[in-house]
Parts: sequence; C-alpha cells; structure tokens
Amino acid sequence: MEYYLKTERKCAHNTAIKYVVNFKKIIRIAFANDWITKDPFVHWKVKVVEREFLTEEEIKKMFEKELHNDRLSQVKDIFLFCCFTGLAYADVK
Repeated sequence: MEYYLKTERKCAHNTAIKYVVNFKKIIRIAFANDWITKDPFVHWKVKVVEREFLTEEEIKKMFEKELHNDRLSQVKDIFLFCCFTGLAYADVK
C-alpha cells in the first residue's frame, strides 16, 4: 500500500505514511472484531522522515533578500507568510 501511494498516487513519504497508519487503525478494529482472520500490518513499522526547520537567521536572510523578479518575490512573500503562520504553502498558494 505504501508503495502504491508513493508511485501511483505520487504521495510524499510522510503523507503516504499518514494514510497507511489511518488504514492500519481500521484493519486493527476489523481484526479485533474477528471480521478478518489475519492482521496484515503485524510486522509493519512506521518510518517517518524527520523534517528540518529553518533557523531564525535563515528566515531573516530570506526576508531581507531583494528579488528583481515579481513572480519570485511573490513566492518568497507567500513562503515567509507560511513560516510565520504555520500554514502549508499549498494551502496558501
């Protein structure tokens, strides 16, 4: 399932893991209620990639950077807005 989500559905690693973990919960409920006879996730372990964060200095450098392209300037502004609000870039975009 993880492979399918990453290759066919083009999900990022952590997104695919999130979907698998949620599906695993449903499977565990089905197994506990004897709706299925075997738990296919019995040996599956979560492998979450730790994300790195920008330092305050890196954000300050980006904030002060002058861009002469309007499109790049707008992308920079949106990205910095996301940094300060915690919103996802895809949601703000």
